[in-house]
Amino acid sequence: VGHLNIVPSNYGSKDGSKEFDIPLNGVSSVHMYSWWNSATLSNLVFTIESCPVLVPTLYPTPHPTLRPTPEVVAPVTLCENYGCDGGFVWKLDGPMEDNWVGQKNDKISEIVIQKGWKIEVFRDSNFQGGSKVFEAWDSAQTIELDQHGMDNKISSFKIFELPTSPAPSVTLSEPTVSPTFVCDRTTKQIPINEVLASSTLQSYKLANPLSNIVKVSGTATARTSKASTAYFYLKDTDGNTVGHLNIVPSNYGSKDGSKEFDIPLNGVSSVHMYSWWNSATLSNLVFTIESCPVLVPTLYPTPHPTLRPTPEVVAPVTLCENYGCDGGFVWKLDGPMEDNWVGQKNDKISEIVIQKGWKIEVFRDSNFQGGSKVFEAWDSAQTIELDQHGMDNKISSFKIFELPTSPAPSVTLSEPTVSPTFVCDRTTKQIPINEVLASSTLQSYKLANPLSNIVKVSGTATARTSKASTAYFYLKDTDGNTVGHLNIV
Repeated sequence: VGHLNIVPSNYGSKDGSKEFDIPLNGVSSVHMYSWWNSATLSNLVFTIESCPVLVPTLYPTPHPTLRPTPEVVAPVTLCENYGCDGGFVWKLDGPMEDNWVGQKNDKISEIVIQKGWKIEVFRDSNFQGGSKVFEAWDSAQTIELDQHGMDNKISSFKIFELPTSPAPSVTLSEPTVSPTFVCDRTTKQIPINEVLASSTLQSYKLANPLSNIVKVSGTATARTSKASTAYFYLKDTDGNTVGHLNIVPSNYGSKDGSKEFDIPLNGVSSVHMYSWWNSATLSNLVFTIESCPVLVPTLYPTPHPTLRPTPEVVAPVTLCENYGCDGGFVWKLDGPMEDNWVGQKNDKISEIVIQKGWKIEVFRDSNFQGGSKVFEAWDSAQTIELDQHGMDNKISSFKIFELPTSPAPSVTLSEPTVSPTFVCDRTTKQIPINEVLASSTLQSYKLANPLSNIVKVSGTATARTSKASTAYFYLKDTDGNTVGHLNIV
């Protein structure tokens, strides 16, 4: 029902904490786990909130749903980890520039850009070295830098506000011949045969580096009775990951997967194969390579102005099988609409992406029955991780609505006899786990009695090796479901 993730550095100790917008209920046990390198977990403390029950006598019945106060969102956010989970989360105003990012040098993996903003990032300080430009014209954009060859390679940056007016018109000179061309695509089978990928990386070095890779596909077969998360990592000559393919086959099953890249990958010289949790056999690795003729643009004045790209049509609501919409199904939905039975996707949805101006109500059972939750996106797109709301892999039907563009209706309040005021009390409860060695095998502790109204969890992770460890506290309900977590590195 929740979790806490902590990542301590080599032989170091680190405190971590996580707050939950919706309190966790029915927590009856804690499972402890450390990924890659083992860590000692201790000092687990729950913060429990108790609030008096207040009957709202000031409002007519039914009480209308009021539009929430919009959150102030930073134009650009730079994150150390994908999903901005753990590590630093650097929120930046704009326009601005920074010629040296200091301690965050070569540590940035993800960029979140709000609508109407643009960032140019540089590999070296003082705006030197290779650079990339990322823009968000019509909606917020999340940039995973390993897809653009800039993962952990940023030393300086500049942030700009995009113009609100259309891009300037361009007068084209009369062409003598209308140039047309088509890019050729070829496939190349990588002879890895069948490789057993487990918790130890397996590597294959290409005879010659390959460039202009626009797609990668392969097959993963689970070797146990549980699903396996398997990866092909594509590396350049310096050992940097420039792209990856993730496939999740079910128990003893075989599954094909593929991934396309908006920007072609260059200089791929080796493939590393890895399977998380349970081992899998990887095979059928194929690269799709695109070659295009070089066309000199003679139709435009010099310099060629940067034109605003054609906006991508974004689905109002997207339902994803995996967090980050990475692997598994990605179900893009128009609206308004409703579906009283999601079919093969039943109890498999983990993340919802809602565009600005839309709302979804999800139900645990078919025909809009069972427990339900409502999620809305008033002022910006919202990404909902369902384990934070007790609905992970529990959706069977849903309804999608368009939010009103006019302000929420005003409400006439009846005169109160007494103005009710109350303050929620917060107490902490130390969980007596002492020090637990968490390694690749889950360690568990069962609480004497289930706890509810948990709004914060904190703990300490100490790395037991010379490398950083990713350590987790997973909080489970009586049915064994994760209702929250704390991650410490």
